Amino acid sequence: MAETYAGGAWALSVPVAPRGFSRSELDSISCPASTECMAVGAVYGPTVSGTPPKEIRPMAELWNGQDWRVQRLPLPRTSGSLSSVSCAAPKSCTAVGASAGNSPGLFAEHWNGHGWRSQAIPVSPPLGGLYFIDVSCATTRTCTVTWESGSAGPFIAQAVGNHWTVPLEAAL
Repeated sequence: MAETYAGGAWALSVPVAPRGFSRSELDSISCPASTECMAVGAVYGPTVSGTPPKEIRPMAELWNGQDWRVQRLPLPRTSGSLSSVSCAAPKSCTAVGASAGNSPGLFAEHWNGHGWRSQAIPVSPPLGGLYFIDVSCATTRTCTVTWESGSAGPFIAQAVGNHWTVPLEAAL
């Protein structure tokens, strides 16, 4: 569910539920213009009653001021979800998330107004899971992502263009 605010009132706006999945969720939204928003989250694969989903995939939806459209993302190497998105301009959004399963890791996707491209974040997080993943883009070329990994504390990575770096002092 999503709501939009215009003319002093809130209106319900229903995102599209992708076909073939048992459920979907949107976890973050960024609106670089009054008639454009990008929302990200995950879709969960078919389940048999009482069992966990067989598959978790990242998901993105674009709102054009009237309708929601599911966006085609590059297929992830492993299952995972997008937890945060930041749009510095209508044709520049960066979304970050974590892969699930036996090999946890961070990944980023960049929207150029026409499609999504994967970006590698060069870090192998310590075991213990990833928590509180967030991204903020100050310009169309610079973004910062923060995350916490188990008991290892907070970390920071920064991107200029499509090149991500993890400063040594980022591990606090």
